[in-house]
Amino acid sequence: MIKYILIFYTAISVAGANIEGWNVQMNGGTLKERGKALVYLKGDLKLIKKRVPTDALPYLQSVRVVLGVPSNKGWAKYDNKVGEIQFKSVIAFVNGRHWYPDVLLHEMSHVYHAKAWEFDLKALTGPFKRHKARYEKMGRDALKLKPVPKNTLFLNYASSNEYEFFAEMSTVLFGVHRAWEQMDAETEMAIYSMWSEKKKAARQPINAREARLLLRSGRKLLLDK
Repeated sequence: MIKYILIFYTAISVAGANIEGWNVQMNGGTLKERGKALVYLKGDLKLIKKRVPTDALPYLQSVRVVLGVPSNKGWAKYDNKVGEIQFKSVIAFVNGRHWYPDVLLHEMSHVYHAKAWEFDLKALTGPFKRHKARYEKMGRDALKLKPVPKNTLFLNYASSNEYEFFAEMSTVLFGVHRAWEQMDAETEMAIYSMWSEKKKAARQPINAREARLLLRSGRKLLLDK
């Protein structure tokens, strides 16, 4: 059995493997590190597949997840040119995943924004400006936090620009590890409408009434899952 496990880990580090519908590749790292990474990847990708709208999956699963890209200057990023979500190393993913369990969902949100919306910002400009102003004025009280952990790092990161705002608010909507109980209703409607399939024909956000209906059904779907 150990022999076959070793063969599998060797193969995934060289040629990649299909995990929950995603092509995943690991470069470098010890056998133990790759084993931990594989456990996280399987759990996180399974959760993403379960919680995001089904029609978004073809966009998300069109990219490769690569652990071990030394040229990556940061910790994690989505490279739209090569179609990859990249982590600097296997151990960087494992260690970083402890303090940011929704990191894959965050990067997948960038994938969706790029492929489904071509990084269009029109639907986000208003909600982002209001969020940034609210955060600059109210700090940690800009959104209601869960009792534990009280972490404002991601609240601050969402104030960076519209791209990070969309990714962070998407993790609030679909993730399970966030420090916030909820986002404001207006932002929630904007983010959910962008993830809905109704936006495809018009290439713009749905109106408030449609968004409210989607939110009701979407929340029920999330609870049912």
